[in-house]
Amino acid sequence: MRKIYRNELHRIIKQELGYDPALFVLQDISGDEGPAIRICVRDTPLCFIIRNSKTSWDMFQSSTTRYRPDWAATSWYPPNGHLNFDQLKEQFVVWMRQHPKKYFDDQESSDSWRDWDLNRTVLDVLDTSSIDNSPFNMEQTAAIEHTLSAFRIEAIEKLGLQDVDIQNLNEQIDYLIEASSRIGRKDWLMIAASSIITIVVTLSLDTTKGRTLFELFRAALSALGFGSPLIGH
Repeated sequence: MRKIYRNELHRIIKQELGYDPALFVLQDISGDEGPAIRICVRDTPLCFIIRNSKTSWDMFQSSTTRYRPDWAATSWYPPNGHLNFDQLKEQFVVWMRQHPKKYFDDQESSDSWRDWDLNRTVLDVLDTSSIDNSPFNMEQTAAIEHTLSAFRIEAIEKLGLQDVDIQNLNEQIDYLIEASSRIGRKDWLMIAASSIITIVVTLSLDTTKGRTLFELFRAALSALGFGSPLIGH
């Protein structure tokens, strides 16, 4: 495909539809019926395939995969003829709005059932019924800072977090460290339980990574003595 057309599809993705082009990958492919490219949502079978006419760089056929359980592919369109680039663009935009958009919407949506289950698990494990709301002393707040800083490093490494995700994690951990110097034990533990849910949702972690983060966090709280006994008791 000519570069002028490739660049226009890139423009449509970024400027007209508002997606980060890094979410997609373009591949050149070859076949008996002519040269083709495949534009796919990265790490998915969701693709828009464009095949040039054997006799013209300006005429095309297209085939797509659809966002459904079987990732079904369409036949080449039109079956007996070719599209000019303006017609191809219309098809591309329709496909983008019908299929990648649904996929991205699902990826970006929180999973209320998972979040509720994780929240219930956190609160069940962190029984606050026997915890008073007395303030932490300086030694205990220092222990919280040290332990949560270690948790931060381990979470980044084990979950492979990058850039914005690291920033979001840091904001939650820094808040918990700061809060330990001004609120009571019971209130702090409730905020800690809420924070782990916020981290899972904000980072859009899948179930496996969410559980990993929770186990790391629970180990950190256990190291601090929460549950039985409390820090310093």
